[in-house]
Amino acid sequence: MSQQVWAEYGAQYGTGPGKPIWSLPAGGQFQDVPAGELLRIYTATLSYLPEDPKATIGRADLAGRNAAGTAIWRLQIVYVEPQRTLHLTFPQGLTVGAGGWVEVFASADGDASPHPTGPGEIWVSFSATLEAAPSVPHPSLP
Repeated sequence: MSQQVWAEYGAQYGTGPGKPIWSLPAGGQFQDVPAGELLRIYTATLSYLPEDPKATIGRADLAGRNAAGTAIWRLQIVYVEPQRTLHLTFPQGLTVGAGGWVEVFASADGDASPHPTGPGEIWVSFSATLEAAPSVPHPSLP
């Protein structure tokens, strides 16, 4: 049985990657996917809220990591205009297994960028499901 879950996270420039807190309908929360569960993300909505009104563009990097910390999927260099919303959909869902997590990072392009990112926050809202992980038979069993 799957249940709808959601998360919001504000990534501040210069603070490094962070993990959203996922909320369950019954009021529970988690950052790492619980044992025996699978997180399947269907949407990510991003907004860039710059501190400087002259800022031109924000950049976000999103990643799903397994329990060992290895990236299993990445959305790199997602640009968002100031005061605009970018809505991404994933019809099959981006999955993260038990013990894994999602990271959000507001990253700068560097000094050579034609569209410098400025201080501020990248806000990301996710919608997903939390479902029982499929059982995988042991390879030695017929």
